[in-house]
Amino acid sequence: MPDNHVRALLALPDGGLLVGTHAGGLARFDPNTDAFIAIEPPDRAPGWSRILALAPARDGGAWVASEAGLAHWPAGAERIEPVPGWPQLSALSVLEEADGTLWVGSGAGLRRRLPDKAIFRPLEAETALAREMAEDAVWSLLQDAAGRLWFGTGRSGLGRVEDGVVHSRPGLSGRQGRRAAAPSPPCWSPAPASSGPPPTASASSRWMASTPPP
Repeated sequence: MPDNHVRALLALPDGGLLVGTHAGGLARFDPNTDAFIAIEPPDRAPGWSRILALAPARDGGAWVASEAGLAHWPAGAERIEPVPGWPQLSALSVLEEADGTLWVGSGAGLRRRLPDKAIFRPLEAETALAREMAEDAVWSLLQDAAGRLWFGTGRSGLGRVEDGVVHSRPGLSGRQGRRAAAPSPPCWSPAPASSGPPPTASASSRWMASTPPP
């Protein structure tokens, strides 16, 4: 394995595993050879070596969020390719819906690319607080059984998207009612209580917040 500091994992249909590392880029575990195979980055920009999130793609490949930006891994390929239309931003989290809508969290907020479109756009927000949340660093994404998108931010708590509009939920925003208080820990990963497959979760899901990894 190219680096022992592992940041992201994604199980593959063939029993293999994609492994995103902190400084060694992306690797694939081949269950037939019991070995790790390094996946080449698009170029030599140093940010491609730091993989921050992985998510399944509808085509059987994977979406790769990295410090250098957003990439796509075609199933079985030896190289990842940058995603056209993604701005020059680090990608922190990624999720693709069943209809092909692609959600990406960045250090500058949440972006969405609609099916058959080439541009990632920010979203409308219900209130000024919701806008502040949508422009915060978005570290985690999850779609629930009702089709709502939940996102965890670096400083603003937990937000949701319904019908393409960002909403702040009372009691879950890290900034609501405490603007003078000390910052709360970032919300890194909304985690399902049961061990079902991603990206959906049941209504009984619990939400987990933790301090940033080293």
